[in-house]
Amino acid sequence: LRYKASIKLSESINKEFPILKLDNAKFAISLNLLEEDNWKSDGMDSVIFKIETNKDSGYDFISKIASGGELSRIMLAIKVSIASEYENSIAKTLIFDEVDTGVGGAVADAVGKRLNLLAKHNQVLAVTHHPQVAARAGNHFKVNKNNINSYSSTSINNLNKVERIEEIARMLSGEKITEAARNAAESLFNHNKNVL
Repeated sequence: LRYKASIKLSESINKEFPILKLDNAKFAISLNLLEEDNWKSDGMDSVIFKIETNKDSGYDFISKIASGGELSRIMLAIKVSIASEYENSIAKTLIFDEVDTGVGGAVADAVGKRLNLLAKHNQVLAVTHHPQVAARAGNHFKVNKNNINSYSSTSINNLNKVERIEEIARMLSGEKITEAARNAAESLFNHNKNVL
């Protein structure tokens, strides 16, 4: 059963990689029979996830060869594949904390698109600093941290359309928001609303 599941999961994850701009990556699951003394209630084999990130470079442990940006997308591919398996079951909540770490604009856009598709059957909460990801969200919450007299507080605001565009502009330009950044944010936001 584990062997069959490993083949199915590997195939599903490998289909996700091109969508997430991991065109040369390949995922594999290695099942290794343990010595009988090491058999436990959860099985008699060890399950190891391996990856090849460059063509013909060979498979190795994910932690050993994946960069930060690759690791984020590999995790997203795994979660999407597992969630897809249970698409018709009760909706789930999936939480991604900066799954787009270490990626650039086009890859961030691909991550945002994939998260949006995943949100069609699940509740997806994603913490991001990428405007490309934020622009694809159904809802946008801004987290504010305040320090007053050595006291820290956090507030969360659900942004309306105008506030979202302003926040996306801030994400694009930094502290000083320019009119060019606002125009780019509005274009990014409106384009993504049209393709959802």
